[in-house]
Amino acid sequence: MVVDAPTAVVQCLSSVLDGRHRWRALGIPQMRSELICGVQLVDAFRHSTGVECDAVRAAATNRIAAARLSTVLDLSDGGAESPMETLLRLLVLECLPPGYRWVSQLDLGRWGGTAPDLACPELKIALYYDGAPHDSPDVRARDKAIDRQLESEGWQVLRFNRADIGVASVRRAVRAAVQVALDLLRMPGVAS
Repeated sequence: MVVDAPTAVVQCLSSVLDGRHRWRALGIPQMRSELICGVQLVDAFRHSTGVECDAVRAAATNRIAAARLSTVLDLSDGGAESPMETLLRLLVLECLPPGYRWVSQLDLGRWGGTAPDLACPELKIALYYDGAPHDSPDVRARDKAIDRQLESEGWQVLRFNRADIGVASVRRAVRAAVQVALDLLRMPGVAS
C-alpha cells in the first residue's frame, strides 16, 4: 500500500509518541524524549518533503490526539536541516525576550548562500550548528570570514558543534552563551 507524505509522517509520529519506536535523543529540560524525537521526525519530514502542518493535522484525525499533535507541530520548523539543528532550536527556544522569535535558515542574501541555522534578525543574533563538514580547515576559514562579515554588520554570531549540544553540562552553556549575547544588547552603547 502506498501512502502520501502526511499519512506517512502521522504513522511514524504515532509510533514515536507512543514509545514504540525511538532513538537516542539528547535531553532537554522539561521535554520528554518522545516529544524531542517527534519534533525531530516532523522537522525532517517537513524539510525533505515540503509537507505542511495543516496536511499533517488532517492526516492525524482520529490517529493522534489533537493536543498532543499540536504540541509537536507548534515546536516543529521545516527549516531545520538536521536533527542537531532541531535540538539547538529546542534548547534556545525560550531564551529570547517576549515578542522576539528565532527564524530558521535566515537568507541574508550573501556569503556564498550560507544562512544562520537560527537567527533573530531584530536582535541581530545568529546561531550556527557546525556538523562534521565544518571540521575541515577550508570550511573553518570560510566560517570565520562569514563571522567577521556578520560581526562587522552588528551581528553576534554563536557557533556550536556536536560536543556543545551532546553533553548536558555543555547544553547549559549553550543557553548561557545565548543569554550573554542578549545581555550585551542591554549594555549602554550597544545598538539593538
